[in-house]
Amino acid sequence: KRSSQPMLSQATTSAIDVYAGVTRLTGDDSGFQGLTTVHGGTLLVGADGGSTVLGGNVVVDSAGTLGGYGKIGGNLTVAGTLAPGNSIGTLSVGGNAGFTATSTYAVELNTSTGAADKTAVDGAGTIATGAVLDVDRSGSGPYLVGTRYTVLTAAGGITGLFALTGDTYLTPFYDLGLVSDGTTMALEVEKTTQFADAALTFNQRNTAAALDRLPADGALSFAVGNQASFAAARVAFDLLSGELY
Repeated sequence: KRSSQPMLSQATTSAIDVYAGVTRLTGDDSGFQGLTTVHGGTLLVGADGGSTVLGGNVVVDSAGTLGGYGKIGGNLTVAGTLAPGNSIGTLSVGGNAGFTATSTYAVELNTSTGAADKTAVDGAGTIATGAVLDVDRSGSGPYLVGTRYTVLTAAGGITGLFALTGDTYLTPFYDLGLVSDGTTMALEVEKTTQFADAALTFNQRNTAAALDRLPADGALSFAVGNQASFAAARVAFDLLSGELY
C-alpha cells in the first residue's frame, strides 16, 4: 500500500526505486528479495506501526530518507538520512547496516519520557568517519548523569562512532554525549562543565570545588547540576557554604 503520490517505479520484480514524495509501505513485502533504492524523497516502512517487512537489501542515496516502524529484511546502506519511526519509533534491520561518510542518522529523543528513536540491527553496524547523528530533542529535566537513551543496537557489533550534532544541550553543566559498548550505542547525560567554572567568590569556589569531587550522579551534584543558570548555581553554592549564617 503506497500513498502520498510518490514517484516510484518497479520495472522488474528485482528492483524498487523511490525518487520523490513520501512512499508509505504498510503491506507485507517479506517475499521481495530484490534491491530497493531510495534515490530521493522518503520511504516509510511500516509507517502506521505493526509488523511490516520489506525483504531484500535497501540503499538510501544521499538525497533520500528512510524511516518507519517496520523491518528491512536484508542489508541496509545509508548515504542519505535514516530517521526511524514516523515520530519516535524503532526500525529493524535483518542483515547488516552501514552508514557512509555522507550519511545522517536523525534521532528524536524525549527526555521527559525516556523514549528515543532506535535502529535494531541483527547483523553488524558500521559507521564511517564523517557520518553524523543529529539529535532532535524534546522534553525537560531533571537530568541524572549517566542516564542513557539507546539509539542503535547491533548483535554483530558496532564499528565506528557518529559525529554528534543537534540539540544536545541540557543544562549549563550537562550535555548529551554519545557512547558505545560494542553492541549498543546510546546518548548519555554527561557532566561537561565543572561547577567551579560558575563560581565567583572565595566561598563559592571552595564549595563548587568540593561538589566537583563528589560523585556526579549523587544527590547534591544532581540538585546543583540541574540549575538553569550559573547565577542560580551560585545561589546554591552560597546556601551550601553556610556563608548566609
